[in-house]
Amino acid sequence: MFNVLLISDQPRLHTIVSSACDLQEGTFRIATSLNQGLQEIGRDLPDILFLQNRLSGLSGSILVRHVRSQLNAATRLVLFTDGGADTPRSETSGDIELDVSVSDTELSDAICEIIADQIAALGQAGAEEPPQTDAAAVAITYPPPVADADVDSVILSTARPVSGAGTGFMNDETRHAQEPEPIDDPLPRQATILSSSPPPIQWEKKRVKVAFAIIAAASILGSGAFLLVRQSAQPIPTAAPSSSKAAVRPTPPPPMAAPMGAPSAPLPSFIPVQARDAGYSAANPGWERYTSSAREYKIFREQGAMKALQVLDRRNAGIDPAFFTSVLQNLAKVSDYRLESRETKGEFLMKRGRLTPTSHVILYKSRSDKTLHAFVIYFDDASTAPSDRKGLP
Repeated sequence: MFNVLLISDQPRLHTIVSSACDLQEGTFRIATSLNQGLQEIGRDLPDILFLQNRLSGLSGSILVRHVRSQLNAATRLVLFTDGGADTPRSETSGDIELDVSVSDTELSDAICEIIADQIAALGQAGAEEPPQTDAAAVAITYPPPVADADVDSVILSTARPVSGAGTGFMNDETRHAQEPEPIDDPLPRQATILSSSPPPIQWEKKRVKVAFAIIAAASILGSGAFLLVRQSAQPIPTAAPSSSKAAVRPTPPPPMAAPMGAPSAPLPSFIPVQARDAGYSAANPGWERYTSSAREYKIFREQGAMKALQVLDRRNAGIDPAFFTSVLQNLAKVSDYRLESRETKGEFLMKRGRLTPTSHVILYKSRSDKTLHAFVIYFDDASTAPSDRKGLP
């Protein structure tokens, strides 16, 4: 009786191998782990063993080494691989390797061809063995519902009756008469899978992949070389000589804004000079903007002289009164202001005051007059008050 064993945990391989093993006389078993597969080998030695690569956390070479120790020389070992070329075939030591990345039809045809070759080889070697006296049984073993390597396989057997199965004994003439005549395949096989080389399906696909990889690499290298040669062949542009007898002078660059250097007048010590916003000065001529984590400072200049200063709170926590007093002392040499007017604008209480005969202050406070959010100090010789000219950010 022909015996086939599949060691795999993939339902796809279960279906394909099961459909390919449509045996008239034989047994097909399935094991879902290495330990269960070794138990099945010890229970009944298979004629063909189909083994999945990378099972139970083990690589193909380790799996093959484990099952080889339990098999004899007559068993054909077929290893399912994923088509990768990173593992040399000499390390896996499978008699035949099948690429599972091909279609189900191609894989099923290859399995059928392997089984047919093995049946033919065993038929020639054991032609003198007595046949089975009763009906042949096809047994299909499915994995148990619980993933346990020690649980015995469940065997579902379907018997296919043959003529003369009711008699207890058969003579040689009757046995030979009941054996079906081999039917010649109407279409000759294009390739036969031998143990000395990988199956034609896997081999052809590998050749196609290698050919595409070589073509792609050659295209990339050719394109890069063409661009490099084309770039190096372009002449370096040179300036045409002038027909004038005067000395050649380079064309002056277009006028640009003066680089943002240090201001003409020194800044107060409380302003972070290193945090200057050059883009704001380019977009707003005459103004300079400096920022820190707590506050924002804007300075308006005319001919290098400071005409106004705006200070804005960035943390929404209010400006410290001590800092406000220190700014007044630094710029106006006073510690307080004289209130001239007050009005409410939106969410702010705006208070105007005088510091000196030529300097003024505008405060932007909360409507409760408790939190100072911003203030502006400007001088009388400016054309307009800075708060009216630019406003608060």
